[in-house]
Amino acid sequence: MKRFCCIIMLMVFLCSFSLCFHSEESLIAEDITKKDSFQLISGSGNVSRLYDRTVTTECSSSESFELKITSAEPIFGIYLIWNHQPPIWSITGENEVVSGGEYGFWHEYKALRGGTAYTLTWSGAGHLADVYLLGEGDLPDFVQVWDPPCEKADFLLLPTHADDEHLWFGGTMPYYAGELGYKIQVVYLMKHVYGRHHELINGLWTVGVRNYPVISEFIDKYCANLAQAQRYYPEEEVLEFLVENIRRFKPEVIVGHDLEGEYGHGAHILNAKVLSEQALSAANDPALFNESLDRYGPWETKKCYLHLYQENEIFINWKEKVLTAFDGVNAYDMAQKGFDQHVSQRAFFSMSLDNRARYGNGLFGLYSTTVGEDVLKNDFLENIPPQCLTTWVEPEPEPESTDSIADSESLTTDTYMQTTDPSFTQNHPVALAGICFLVILCVAVGLIVILMAPAPRRGRRHSTM
Repeated sequence: MKRFCCIIMLMVFLCSFSLCFHSEESLIAEDITKKDSFQLISGSGNVSRLYDRTVTTECSSSESFELKITSAEPIFGIYLIWNHQPPIWSITGENEVVSGGEYGFWHEYKALRGGTAYTLTWSGAGHLADVYLLGEGDLPDFVQVWDPPCEKADFLLLPTHADDEHLWFGGTMPYYAGELGYKIQVVYLMKHVYGRHHELINGLWTVGVRNYPVISEFIDKYCANLAQAQRYYPEEEVLEFLVENIRRFKPEVIVGHDLEGEYGHGAHILNAKVLSEQALSAANDPALFNESLDRYGPWETKKCYLHLYQENEIFINWKEKVLTAFDGVNAYDMAQKGFDQHVSQRAFFSMSLDNRARYGNGLFGLYSTTVGEDVLKNDFLENIPPQCLTTWVEPEPEPESTDSIADSESLTTDTYMQTTDPSFTQNHPVALAGICFLVILCVAVGLIVILMAPAPRRGRRHSTM
């Protein structure tokens, strides 16, 4: 009977061990969208377009839009994909109203409380490509939760077109933003039609950028040379756009195009020319562009690098930057993954790291600096004071010195508090799992020892008869 009870106890403890670790596993929210999830009340388009998972179809409106949403399962999140600048929209459920569109995100997620009936509405024009209804759990990888553009950026990247940020600036984004956590603001000089816009957003998300990009109103046109670009895009307007964004984001480092436009693209040349010759100094000039001056104030950028600039050259070997944030993939390969999102462009371009003839994206030159020239020549942030960066944490003052006994008592007390304070285990799930493992292992070993111990022998009775 005793052995039977021990076996039952052992099974209970082993089950507890399994549950302890199972609880640490994340539940991924499922896409619970169904064919009968939507009913269009006002607007145009077949609702099947909202779950066909392609951005080439849409439901739209010119004046107002109303969509009824129902689900047999609780809805804990909604993910909307828009084909143009979204309107201000709202989704209403029982005792619940959530709004979006205020930041202009083309891909936007909002958490919901688990209702089964909602109404999505907006006024004016809107073009909605896809709707994902999500169940309970952690968000799947395809859902993008964007932050607004930076209040203060460490880096300002100034690509002309969608895909330039990967082709010419290489591993800058996956390394400095995705791996090291610096704030990178990407500002595009050209605006594309909606298909390439989705590629742009997906590419940035892939390489770890989380602050939404800024895109100008200059419509993309191919420019065979600088003169053609200047006819399409007046230099003064380009200058004003660049100055506004330098002042707005106050970067420590700017990365821009090749002065020769990489492969000679006129808009690339115009972008680099206006940046280097005018915008850097104009952004710090209190006599220029009063509107952005009043709104953001002047700004002097400490360093500006230009792609392929042949003075004060540096080389960053992105292939040597192994990124733990991306499961050990190097920065160059992550940049390639970002570029791969630009499906419409892959037939025309390919990346290169160090071949100047192929526009190597590890080759840059320090065009301007207020903090001295680079010595190591392998890091955009060389000579930038750490306290100027968004990652800076003010060091805590050193505690007053105490004798060794007091230190020992403090250490003992801290250790005790860490292992008994509930907040410690709440904030350290791995530690909690380890404690569970050790306790259960000790109990299990004890039970096994009991089970394996030989039963005591009973002595024979000797008859006195």
